Amino acid sequence: MGPPATPQKPGAVEEPPVLPPKRHGCDGAPNAHQMACSALFLTLLTCFYAVVLPVVREGSGLTVWLVLLVVHSVLASATIRLYLGCCLSDPADPSVWGREDPQDERYGDFWCDVCKVSVLETSKHCRQCRKCIHGFDHHCKWLDNCVGEGNYVAFFTLLVTCTLLVSFQAGCVIYVLVRFGTEGAGGSGIAAASGTHEDSGHGGYVAGLSILLFIGIVAIYFVGELLFFHLVLVYRGMTTLEYIYAMKAMDEHAAAEVEAGRPPPPQPGCCGPSSAVAPSDGAPRPKKMVEINPCQALCVAEKSNGKLVHHTRVEKGANSV
Repeated sequence: MGPPATPQKPGAVEEPPVLPPKRHGCDGAPNAHQMACSALFLTLLTCFYAVVLPVVREGSGLTVWLVLLVVHSVLASATIRLYLGCCLSDPADPSVWGREDPQDERYGDFWCDVCKVSVLETSKHCRQCRKCIHGFDHHCKWLDNCVGEGNYVAFFTLLVTCTLLVSFQAGCVIYVLVRFGTEGAGGSGIAAASGTHEDSGHGGYVAGLSILLFIGIVAIYFVGELLFFHLVLVYRGMTTLEYIYAMKAMDEHAAAEVEAGRPPPPQPGCCGPSSAVAPSDGAPRPKKMVEINPCQALCVAEKSNGKLVHHTRVEKGANSV
């Protein structure tokens, strides 16, 4: 029998248990965003292989079918491998797992009060992953994992392959729809191969392809915008975190100008005037979510001596944010 439990003092608040750091994005309970992303991806793949490709083979010949199959399969397999690699990667600061080199001069100036270890200057503590991330860029809810220096290349390549995949699949659907339009419901080739000789079947098949195309276009928009955003960040030499800090600093400056009775400065690039407003009756200024905007990322911060002007050093003991 173990020792008796220590009685709780009246009125004392029981502290929640401290959870250990996550090893990777699949460590712990399933994530809703991960499951939704995987389900949508598998649905698109199934529709392509079960609905689009068989019709192409019968209507356009073996050569066209084989080319589409090989290209799509290569992009799909690369996307799946990169996605799993990003989910299962561990971009943590080496000191989180006790791998800090005592002779490494990069350690010693920065300390995380949560991890209780000395960390690198570019590391930041992530509340979701419960650990410090080396070269922190952002926490991706679709991966349920952080993106940092250790897995940023894989993440960027994932965006490239995913954009190419959904674009290629949407192009194949457009090809089939165009063939349907030129051949008609009772024609040969694509229309006849689909088995939709009657008008009712033809309309239903075209409607299904149209829905698949719509989903593909939406995916191209969101994934393509994210890819373009990170292309701009790579070109600027910025991380997503630095972009967020710069945007918040710009908004605070604009709000201060409004409070002083001066017109707010224009937002960078082609994004129009600032939307900053002065709080009324001394009320606190509402927090504003920073949006992904490649246009603003192109112009948000000027560089000085190779470093962004908004970059600040974190004093020892204050690196947990």
